[in-house]
Amino acid sequence: MDEVFMKLAIEEARLGGRKTKTNPLVGAVLVKDGEVLSKGHHEIFGQAHAEVNCLKNMDARGATLYVTLEPCSHYGKTPPCADLIVEKRLKRVVIGELDSNPKVQGKGLARLKEAGIDVTYGVLEEDCHKLNEIFHFTMKRKRPYVFLKWAQSLDGKIATASGESQWITGEEARKDANRLRGLTDAILVGRNTASLDNPRLTCRTGGENPLRIVLDSQLKTPRTHALFKDQPTIFYVQEDLGNGPLTETARKVEVPLKDGKLSLKEILRDLYENQQVSRLMVEGGGQVLASFIQEGYADQFVVYEAPLVLGAKGKPSLGDLHYPSLKEAFWSSFKEVDILGQDLKIKGGPECLLEL
Repeated sequence: MDEVFMKLAIEEARLGGRKTKTNPLVGAVLVKDGEVLSKGHHEIFGQAHAEVNCLKNMDARGATLYVTLEPCSHYGKTPPCADLIVEKRLKRVVIGELDSNPKVQGKGLARLKEAGIDVTYGVLEEDCHKLNEIFHFTMKRKRPYVFLKWAQSLDGKIATASGESQWITGEEARKDANRLRGLTDAILVGRNTASLDNPRLTCRTGGENPLRIVLDSQLKTPRTHALFKDQPTIFYVQEDLGNGPLTETARKVEVPLKDGKLSLKEILRDLYENQQVSRLMVEGGGQVLASFIQEGYADQFVVYEAPLVLGAKGKPSLGDLHYPSLKEAFWSSFKEVDILGQDLKIKGGPECLLEL
């Protein structure tokens, strides 16, 4: 029956969706004498954990708690869940997998055992791990999981020589590309894309709008553009810019330059640590996409390829990339290729943790 109740805990964990941000998805189920007494999941970043929501107002003496991830044992934004479990005098705790957070890993399990609680871990461990692949990735690297998205012609161009690009791909591909925005915490573009296209970067096919990110070292995006209105936007600018405040929804964050460009390492660190961004989607333009690839921050990609050729003078989908040999080039892999109307959708990358 352990697997049966752990499956219920996994289903409960999924209810957290994107609202847990850089925290893991966790579900808990309280069982006594084969009967489910309560369920709970981690609902919102910074708020009560799954165990707290499950055990709240419950007489749990002698019961068994099924939890998808090892209970925390340290004070963070909330008190230790392991201590709460001990206080509730549970008889047994069944854990799906250990936490990859060094502050927790193995310590929560040890705390429960020290209190005399019967602990079993590793039940449906693979399923529980898959539930939090992005969390484990970001916890290890201390940055968001990054996927790139762009549309191009058969010969790798995103626009004609004059800049005409609407629309290279058909309606089905564009609709699918917009759907991806609902799967991410933040969406990033460079200054040229922000200035020339005046995008809204919102999710028009349903779902929560992502945080909008613009790389604009000199803050030259016109203040009349949509990115300064309605939805939250962060403009990453160079240090000591001194342009004053922006708008109610738009703000700037200063980061150092690296080789004359905004440091992607510092931007990704800030997005993870201060903006709670776990999944970052990079839409362009070509030079921004190339920079993420060049610096090793391209974990996955989705390319929409249209059946047309724009010629040598067309604008390339990727900016300057400098690889002196095939051995040193950005090698990746294709995961899946689909046909969407007239276009191809190509998915791949070094990691491929998201179903895009």
